Amino acid sequence: MNIIKISEIKINGRARRLTDDNKVRELANSIKEIGLLNPITITSDKKLVAGLHRIKAFQLLNREEIPYSIIEIQDSLRI
Repeated sequence: MNIIKISEIKINGRARRLTDDNKVRELANSIKEIGLLNPITITSDKKLVAGLHRIKAFQLLNREEIPYSIIEIQDSLRI
């Protein structure tokens, strides 16, 4: 399993405003109880594709690293 420091992930500024605090708390409780079932998805240059709520939940749990998977996105679809 691949692990990355949350501080290394590049998050689009627009995405930061799209989290729901209630969902983040619920997800943090779930992660605490059963663990993270699906890693976040990033590009090879560490840009977040999917998983902002999971990142926020890990931060709420005071965790500095998170599991991830990489997806390659065509240049025309870059985030």
